Amino acid sequence: MRHSYGRTSFSDRQLVVNLGDIAAGQSVKCQFSVQFKNDAANSAYTNHATIRSVNQANVYVKAPEVTIMSGGESSITDIHYKLFAGFGFGDGSPRYEWRPANDMQLNHMMIVGYRLMTDFYRGSLGNGTFTVPDDITDRESQFFISHGVITAAEYTEGAATLSQIYRILNFAIGANLHSTSAAPMSRASVAALICDLTGRDKNPNTNGLPVAYFSDKGSYANLIDEVSNSHDYTMDSRGNETWTAILND
Repeated sequence: MRHSYGRTSFSDRQLVVNLGDIAAGQSVKCQFSVQFKNDAANSAYTNHATIRSVNQANVYVKAPEVTIMSGGESSITDIHYKLFAGFGFGDGSPRYEWRPANDMQLNHMMIVGYRLMTDFYRGSLGNGTFTVPDDITDRESQFFISHGVITAAEYTEGAATLSQIYRILNFAIGANLHSTSAAPMSRASVAALICDLTGRDKNPNTNGLPVAYFSDKGSYANLIDEVSNSHDYTMDSRGNETWTAILND
């Protein structure tokens, strides 16, 4: 038996692959792949390259970090940034809650919609032509109101209606949702809908990585992990995610 190594260069770095012991006259085929993703922050994205053997399971990889820039072709980011923030207060023993059963707030929904869009797409749209009242100061609400997705008259920091939620998602990611309902929607229900529309795994393998802690996750724990942590991941052909790193926002 002999010990064999594969070596190749990529972006001025070395990729070292330990293929294990290979008998004389035998070979092992490996495939090197990098997943390119659309960035939403107009910045470089660090992607950890992966390599797999097609006929031998035990492959040790010391892969380079591959830095790519947003191509700008897509309106929706496929980097899994944190979409939902939690709530907390400090009294000597800080408690942080996610509040999955709470109604989705309209201003929070516009923040989520804004985070789903790539910086290139938002920049290509620019600001719309609808007047935004001076007392609305957060950029996400300004953006959607300026495009007439939400009118200044209906703006509120209270619960979003189903109609408003659908309009925001239709504009942000090209969904095809329709409703005139004024009923609210829970934060957990909105999170699940977004995962279904964008191909996020509602039950990801977080791989033991340090996820954000919330005291009230309950039965929504896996869904909340997915939408409340910026993370890199690999995804198999069935759409199952395995996280590889927690990303800095």
